[in-house]
Amino acid sequence: MLSQTDRAYSILKSRIVSLELPPGAILREEELMGMLGLGRTPIREALQRLARDDLVIIQPRRGMYVAEIGVTDLKQIFEARIPLETWSARLAAERITDAELDRLENIIDQVDQEPAGAGFIRALMESDRQAHAIISEATGNKFLIDGVRWLYDLTSRIWKLTPDPLAGATTIRQHHRDLLDALRARDADRAECVMRQHVLDFWSTVRAQV
Repeated sequence: MLSQTDRAYSILKSRIVSLELPPGAILREEELMGMLGLGRTPIREALQRLARDDLVIIQPRRGMYVAEIGVTDLKQIFEARIPLETWSARLAAERITDAELDRLENIIDQVDQEPAGAGFIRALMESDRQAHAIISEATGNKFLIDGVRWLYDLTSRIWKLTPDPLAGATTIRQHHRDLLDALRARDADRAECVMRQHVLDFWSTVRAQV
C-alpha cells in the first residue's frame, strides 16, 4: 500500500508529465493539500522528490513551480538517453522473458486498434512509454530501470509540448516492431542498433519542432 508521500508523489508527477500542471505553473502547498486531500508533510516530501527528479524547482523564500524545459535541457536529456537505453536494449535481449515479450507485443498491437485523432496520439505515447519500461525492466537492473524511467518522464513532457506530436509516428511504430523482433531473436546487437536509431530519430523529430 502506498504511503501518503508516495501517493502525493505519484499523483503530482503524473499531472506534471501529462502537462495538467504545465511548465512554469506555481505550486502552493495549501492548494495542493486541498487538491489531494493530504497533509502538509507528505506534500512537502513529494515536492522535494520531484525537485530531485528535475520536475519541480524549489527556490527558498521565493516559492515552487513546475520546471521549464529549455533547448539545452533537451540536448542533455537525449545525450543521456542514448547510452542508457541502448545498453538496456542489449541486456534485455539477453534476459527478457517470454511473458515480457508477450506484454511488449500486446501493447504494440493495441495502437493498431486506435482510430486517427487524439485517441491514437494517447495510445501511441502510452505504447512507447510502456515499451521502454518493459525493456528496461527486463534487464533486472534497478539503476537502469530508474534511470530510463526518470529520463523518459522528462522526454514525455517534451513530446506532449511539440506542435505536431504525430510527427514520426510511422517510424516510432516500425521501431517498436523491429525492437520486438530483435528481442525475440535474442539479437543483442540488433536490439542495441534499433534502440539507438529510435532515440536519435525521435530527438531529430522533436528538435525540428522547437
